[in-house]
Amino acid sequence: MAFAISFENGKFWLRGNLTANNANLVRKHFELIFQTQNEAIIHLGALDKIDTASVFEIQKLLKYTNQRHLHLSITGTENPKLKGKLPLNGMFFNLDYLQSA
Repeated sequence: MAFAISFENGKFWLRGNLTANNANLVRKHFELIFQTQNEAIIHLGALDKIDTASVFEIQKLLKYTNQRHLHLSITGTENPKLKGKLPLNGMFFNLDYLQSA
């Protein structure tokens, strides 16, 4: 399925396949969003697929927001299509904390 980002109910919904082919652009897209706002919610519940490179890009985005005292929340990590792909059962913040400790 083609990848798309939509904004619904205060969340950025990622839909389709988030892969190495588009993950870098997605991270840059959100970095631009954070130029004009201090917080965002990314919802992964509608993704069909995610790969390791994409998880890495999400972690880089979380690091970017943490360093600038911005707030990024990740929801939808319970999506069964993502099982086994996300670090620590989708707890990106915990992994980021452990890596910096």
